[in-house]
Amino acid sequence: MSRMKHAKLDYLSDEEIFGFYELFFGKILIKKPDFSYYSNLSNCLSKEGFVQNILNKLNDNELNILKLLSQNILIPFDFLVEKLNIILNIPSAVINRFLTNLIERKYIFLRDESILVVPDVYFPKTINNVNYSLEEEDEHKEYSSKVLVDINNLINYLVSKELKFSNSFTLYKKDLRELESVFSRYSSLKEVGYNLTTYFFSLAFTDGEGVIFYENIKNYFKLSPLEKIFFFIKITMPWAYPVFKYLYGSKTKGHVIIDLDEFKELWLYSFLLTEYDFQPCKINLNNTLKFLEKAGLIKINKKEITFLIYNREFNPTKDEVRLSTNFNFYINADSMRENFYMPALFSDFVRYNKIVEYEITEFSIKRSVINGITIDDVLNYLNNFNIKISKNVETTINQWFDQHASYFYSSGTIFFCKNVNKGKIINSLIKNDMIKAYEIKKDEVFLIPEENKESFFSFLEKSGINFYYKKPRRLPEKKERKILDISHFLKNIDR
Repeated sequence: MSRMKHAKLDYLSDEEIFGFYELFFGKILIKKPDFSYYSNLSNCLSKEGFVQNILNKLNDNELNILKLLSQNILIPFDFLVEKLNIILNIPSAVINRFLTNLIERKYIFLRDESILVVPDVYFPKTINNVNYSLEEEDEHKEYSSKVLVDINNLINYLVSKELKFSNSFTLYKKDLRELESVFSRYSSLKEVGYNLTTYFFSLAFTDGEGVIFYENIKNYFKLSPLEKIFFFIKITMPWAYPVFKYLYGSKTKGHVIIDLDEFKELWLYSFLLTEYDFQPCKINLNNTLKFLEKAGLIKINKKEITFLIYNREFNPTKDEVRLSTNFNFYINADSMRENFYMPALFSDFVRYNKIVEYEITEFSIKRSVINGITIDDVLNYLNNFNIKISKNVETTINQWFDQHASYFYSSGTIFFCKNVNKGKIINSLIKNDMIKAYEIKKDEVFLIPEENKESFFSFLEKSGINFYYKKPRRLPEKKERKILDISHFLKNIDR
């Protein structure tokens, strides 16, 4: 522990100074107006063993937490428990208890329920400058990665299936197993990669309640491969994004080498200080580095991390779409077309390999109608690839559009079922012409035309079917995350 002749505590408020004073000297019953608690405490903190005496009162877990927190003075409090859970691999409930103890005993202070204030007297800070060196390379490289190909196709899979996500923005086990059955034979991703991608999809492309923002997906596929993977990092690991932004922004020629232990210190610092609007993705540093290495962004060699620098302009490659005699069609898995997302909007993602198989079904057409896709959109997409579909296929697709597009132009009341089982009952009643409604989302959401509203709800009440309905609402736009500036920690040295 560093020794200080006179500790500076000017970042503490008066109330925090009194609390910190009480940690060392006990409860203040009467505050003396002519006594400087600040000066007295600052001078005492330099005494041998003065701070160590109160550290001895903590258990090992409390001590480890305090040691981590002591790398910073002011820390965002939102999701701090989740961050410490990722770092320490201790149950969140246990961390919350120890963190609460440290606050209540006034080792640290919670200011305005949003910022944790950690007095800079307990442990020396380990992060200073993170030195990096350069490995010169004459060849200009263009970024390409099988991982990015897998991510792009997984995005299409999630669009096609419209799956629900857990509170941590990952798939439920049943859906994850189904995803693995489709992707495992050809995909380079494992469970960590699937969780990162579903987390990315949830935050970048949905409102958190299952509604997909298709314009965001459209804009994503306009990006170059390097821009795509950096956007992926910005959402899933915002603590790492400033590093890539700095290294690529410095116009570096060649690759950048950083000591692994120094980078881990930088991660701890950056991760704790990064502000999250949503729960952090539950991926520890080792798994994250393995993912980045597999994605072709870094190489790990013993005690060093090499950040690979790509600087060649992106040139899109040509690809093809083939349609079989039935309703199945096939597209290159590594397609870089801007409209690569389009098949997922009107068809079902069936099989993943070098060639992705899609199937046009009645339900996929119904889903496309909900998403505002027209028959002309589908036919124009296929025509762009010079695909001639058979007359009977075109006729059937037209019939499905006509059948399910009627509610798209109707006005009425949005009806939300209490659960899927109730939705199945509603569907059976519709099929038997006992009530009039249009299914918008399978077994969940229905539209009741205004002229049928009274008879619809009257029938449900007489039948004893529980229900509720509400008007749809637009959720507020998500705030842009603040990007932490850590450039002052990165310092180039001669190799």
